Amino acid sequence: MPIVFAIACGKKADEPPPAPFAGPLTVERIMAAKDTVKVFDTWSSALPKLEAKLGKPTKIDDKTGDHKWAVVDGDRCAYIEFSSGDGKEYGKTGLIVDGVQAPMTVDKSGPPGNRVQCLEIAGKTDVPPEDPNAAGPPADGVVAPSDFDKLALAARSKWEGKQIKVTGKVTGFGGLLVNIEGAKCIQKTNADPSLMDQTVTAAGTVRFTKGMTGAGEPTQDVELADCVVTGSK
Repeated sequence: MPIVFAIACGKKADEPPPAPFAGPLTVERIMAAKDTVKVFDTWSSALPKLEAKLGKPTKIDDKTGDHKWAVVDGDRCAYIEFSSGDGKEYGKTGLIVDGVQAPMTVDKSGPPGNRVQCLEIAGKTDVPPEDPNAAGPPADGVVAPSDFDKLALAARSKWEGKQIKVTGKVTGFGGLLVNIEGAKCIQKTNADPSLMDQTVTAAGTVRFTKGMTGAGEPTQDVELADCVVTGSK
């Protein structure tokens, strides 16, 4: 009787995961990663595949845990994102891939929001650094509106989340925005047009946002969020 040898097929259960890619991340590599994993794949198997393709994540979101990769090549910025979550909601067991942001390339003429997002993931939001000697907000929280941007942007970590008041003339408005001599007040409701040219006091929480110039360069902006306007006269 001939001897028949059984040949094992497939991956061994104890086979180690592939090593993370250690070469340079490129736009082409990110764009080719679209189908590396699928929604509902187990996260324990998906992450090693992603890292084998793209290397370690460029950024992991502190709040959501989303894994993100991005690279800048000249004027082009390419990025891709994957999120994970409990599979129970979908009849799955354990942590699974529950979201995929398809790879995208944006240049300086592309959608500003997408370009800002890509540059942030790539760590290329080259806004002016803080001045370590710049002062934080005054003890009473009252700031001249014309000084607000300059002072807050110079010492962002000292100002962020602080309660501030500005008093001055309304020089513009639109939607939720009330502009008070250069200080941006973002209300919870649309601005009242009758405030134009009136002197008001606005109180809100200092919040920094990243934007984009018309030339596609990153900018850092500051505003008073959840702003309340009082005292028009």
